[in-house]
Amino acid sequence: MNLTIKAIDHHRNGVCGAPFNVVLFRDEAEQANMVGIIFYAPDHVAVLDVDKAAAGDVAFGSNSWRGDHYEDDLRQACETWTHLNWTPDMSRLNDTLTRAKFGSNSWRGDHYEDDLRQACETWTHLNWTPDMSRLNDTLTRAKDDKINEETA
Repeated sequence: MNLTIKAIDHHRNGVCGAPFNVVLFRDEAEQANMVGIIFYAPDHVAVLDVDKAAAGDVAFGSNSWRGDHYEDDLRQACETWTHLNWTPDMSRLNDTLTRAKFGSNSWRGDHYEDDLRQACETWTHLNWTPDMSRLNDTLTRAKDDKINEETA
């Protein structure tokens, strides 16, 4: 498939729902902007044409696409997305650390280690802004490598 990934994000789906990833992409073959909802369980992928959905068309048969046809590419995009370097939202990190201080309005010398450890943990759990061009380049290289292996 010839997909151009536009955006990816993870949704935890509340406190008890099944988490999922959302991928906005363009299917060049269909000349359509699509959204994929990818749950963790295999064979649990939904794909809709974004423009049709925005116009109110969410009907089966009219705006329905075979998730199994998109699943491998979308799962690979999600996996690659989680392994790339991200740019953290430092304002969220600083707000979180400010709220989480150890009952103190100042950073005491004997607390540096705990504070820095907490800063690192918080930093790794925040949402990141991915570099989508790097993601698309990585996916293209992986696809080219797979084709080269199959033809060798």
